[in-house]
Amino acid sequence: MPISNELQGNTELGHPVAIGGVGGSGTRLFCKILSELGYWMGEDLNDSLDNLLFTLIFKNDTSVKCIDSEFEEAVTLFAKRMKMGSILTPVEIDFIKRFSMKDNPATTRPLWLDERIEIISRQSQLEQGRIQGWGWKEPNTHILIDRLVKCIPDLKYIHVMRNGLDMAFSDNQNQLRRWWWLVFEKAPKFDPKASLSYWCWVHKRMLSIGKTLGENFYLVNYDNFCANPEIGLQKLLKFLNFEIRKEIIDHLLQFVKPPDSIGRYKNEDISEFSPEDISFVGEMGFPTK
Repeated sequence: MPISNELQGNTELGHPVAIGGVGGSGTRLFCKILSELGYWMGEDLNDSLDNLLFTLIFKNDTSVKCIDSEFEEAVTLFAKRMKMGSILTPVEIDFIKRFSMKDNPATTRPLWLDERIEIISRQSQLEQGRIQGWGWKEPNTHILIDRLVKCIPDLKYIHVMRNGLDMAFSDNQNQLRRWWWLVFEKAPKFDPKASLSYWCWVHKRMLSIGKTLGENFYLVNYDNFCANPEIGLQKLLKFLNFEIRKEIIDHLLQFVKPPDSIGRYKNEDISEFSPEDISFVGEMGFPTK
């Protein structure tokens, strides 16, 4: 069941927008762009601009396995804080603690947990009259996007992807280590081969989910976006229902800086990769030679 209307996007603010992708895919750029456009992306962000309230509540096995009513309650409290800026009550905070601390790696960092709880216990920095919309960026969002849209039907989702071959050789393999059990029957070697298999699983799943989301789903090829940023920004603004104006494009261009790691797979041995996985990378529009 959808969360209450006052917590959903409305005509004035537009659709709420979530950003996700395999870790290291360039999601930070899109969070920065939305912030520049006037979106409220949260007050509790790390250096990568991840929304740590989302991390606290949803980056755990419980969020995948729990019954719908529990998940809906968690989303309602997240949206209440994000959109309304409400101070959460002790009862609501107790629910978040119970929900989020099962199978959550953050439970080994009590100071981190205390910081998150302290922030949602005080007045939000949200200034209602000065925002164009609200949303969040947390790479792991894609794991739960099918459940999230059932609770927030007007949610727009931006999924950022980089070349799976490049991602296989990334130092950031946090998602593979966190969610391997969704893909493999037993824990794999956390090596480039397993990383590529995880990437393929994620994006095959995104293609399927994207069909159900329709116009509220935007799959971004990060490499192409960096190579042709003006075209990429025009498409993004259209997706967000923003007026496409030259001054907006010119302002946002300054934030697009292609990383040196694009094409790093060319310096690596990819002979151990599954031919099917390599083929799928090509089908997704990336070079594989």
